[in-house]
Amino acid sequence: RGCLMRGAAAQHLLPLLFLRHVESFAPVLHGNLHYRDTARSSASLYPPSPHHHPLAPCRGTGSGTGTGCLGRASALLAPTMHKLRGGGSKRAAGTGSPVAKKPRTKAPGEDDGLQGASPGVVAAKKPHTKAHVEGQGAKDDLGDSPGVLLARRVQAEIARVADAERKRAMEQYLRNQFTCLGAAAPAQKQAWRRVYEGGGVGPKDLSMKDVRDAALAGYRVEYREMHYWASTLLCARHDAVDLEFVHGLITRNSWWDTVDLLACNAVGPIVMRDRTAGTKAMRDWLKSDDMWVRRSSILHQLKFREKTDVALLLDSCEALAAEEDFFIRKAIGWALRGYARTDGVKVIDFCNMMGDRLSPLSRKEALKHADKPGRNFNMQPTSST
Repeated sequence: RGCLMRGAAAQHLLPLLFLRHVESFAPVLHGNLHYRDTARSSASLYPPSPHHHPLAPCRGTGSGTGTGCLGRASALLAPTMHKLRGGGSKRAAGTGSPVAKKPRTKAPGEDDGLQGASPGVVAAKKPHTKAHVEGQGAKDDLGDSPGVLLARRVQAEIARVADAERKRAMEQYLRNQFTCLGAAAPAQKQAWRRVYEGGGVGPKDLSMKDVRDAALAGYRVEYREMHYWASTLLCARHDAVDLEFVHGLITRNSWWDTVDLLACNAVGPIVMRDRTAGTKAMRDWLKSDDMWVRRSSILHQLKFREKTDVALLLDSCEALAAEEDFFIRKAIGWALRGYARTDGVKVIDFCNMMGDRLSPLSRKEALKHADKPGRNFNMQPTSST
């Protein structure tokens, strides 16, 4: 050993001899080690503790020989053993010269976090700017239009009357999916009214562009109260938007409260303006990958009563009856129950025809009041059916 340790080979051979000694007695020192003699990889034989630096003092079993000591020794010797076992720099065939590494070409967007980065590259998150939180969104998109300014005033007034205790309760009710300011529904509506009266500008005074800007500004902030306000604004001014615009909001910050509000009070009136184009769009929405869009298609006729497109309603319920999602099944029952006030016989016949294909939840909701007198149910088929 003394001869071998002389010269440049000493720095490689000494760790090798020590490691062989450690590997020979490791199973004896600690019987529960996963000793893999075939792999012979010192880096994976005894992984060092994740809580300690390899150079930290050993935490042995009293004799100084424990998994921590062996793990740190293996970690320190891993680079040397990697070279001795042929894992060093690659050599060109037939020569002793190292093979030069090719420079790695960076994927598009790798440096600046843009979309399009190659797999495995983590894109940097865009900063959550104050402009985004305040509802300005992209400055070049909305700017400081009257609609955006109105949204900012509404948010400031809601925040002024918000309550921290209510904030926590509201967020828990929404399953912690959204951030709330902490204002109850009555307080929110009073805040809207004060803003409208104080500024002399209400929903009816806004231009069609300002309505769209205000709705987008409301949906771009994180606070749920602003989503309620933007949805209510569109329901009052659905003449300023089309189905494509409302579709974009339904698929954003989605939950049943805002989705149902838009479906019944914005989508429905828009479809009513052009029944041919609207019916076609609603049949397309039934095939959407977004569950909330499909739910909106079912519920958009909830207030149509005698003007209900019965074929569309029943086709929609039958097409989605097999879905297991609670919100779809609930929507089917709700839509059928709403139409039962116009034609209860038609709804009962449909439920009987569907049989077991209609979920118990949908059937229960559809027939909830059909057998109770005094509910203003028309149990005779209407002339339109």
